[in-house]
Amino acid sequence: MHPHQLGVNVEVLFSQLILLGLTELTYHNLNSGQYARVVRDVLLMLHYRLEVYTACDGEWTLKAKGWLGCLGDFEDVVGDSVELSELSTVMALSSTVEHGSDENRLSIAFCNLQDMRMTIAEFSDTDHFSNLEVSARKFFFNFLNSPKNSLYKPSRS
Repeated sequence: MHPHQLGVNVEVLFSQLILLGLTELTYHNLNSGQYARVVRDVLLMLHYRLEVYTACDGEWTLKAKGWLGCLGDFEDVVGDSVELSELSTVMALSSTVEHGSDENRLSIAFCNLQDMRMTIAEFSDTDHFSNLEVSARKFFFNFLNSPKNSLYKPSRS
């Protein structure tokens, strides 16, 4: 992967070459601060899946992997970061009982605090709140899989 794809400044992180078998690869030595910054940028800002490999005895070994929905091996690097708290989504819910009906009228709103995107829905539901459960699952699935493009409109029941 080229350093520009990671948003890494080439002048700060000097490239070096390694020969593994017959393959010549470019690599970077990172101190712990640089490593943490690259991991946070790749996972939290660019929303990429990240895998880190190490070369040992001419073989590649997977050292760590993770993505936005499952930080996995990067939990300790990303866990306390400011960027993670900025990815929070706030949910508000209002429930009213419709007169002459056994259904609840639900209004639900989600606000992504990072890019100030709001998603709002209103629908009827039973006392078991099954439509609410489906709506929340669909929203979070869309949010984790395509956070920049998700516009969610729940189906009417």
